[in-house]
Amino acid sequence: SAKALFRMGMLHLKGIGTIQDHVKAYALMNVSCALRPGRRRSRRRDRILASHPSILIPGQALSQEIMQKVQQSMQQSPLLAEPIEF
Repeated sequence: SAKALFRMGMLHLKGIGTIQDHVKAYALMNVSCALRPGRRRSRRRDRILASHPSILIPGQALSQEIMQKVQQSMQQSPLLAEPIEF
C-alpha cells in the first residue's frame, strides 16, 4: 500500500532497522506519492531531494523498478500479493 511504502521510506531515511539509504528512501516515497498523492508525502519526499540533490537520477531509476514490481504484484492478485523485495 502507499502508506506502507511511505513508512518503509521513512525507515530507510532514518536508518531504523536497516542501513540509512537516501536513494531508497526517496524512491519508496516517490512510489507512495504516485500511488496515493498527498501533500504530506510529497513535502517529505521533496525535502529529501532538497537535502541530497545527487539522489535524483538513481532515485528515479529505483522508483521505476519498484513501481513495476508493485504493478506486477497487483496484477497477479491484489489481495494476496506476495511481499516485494527491493
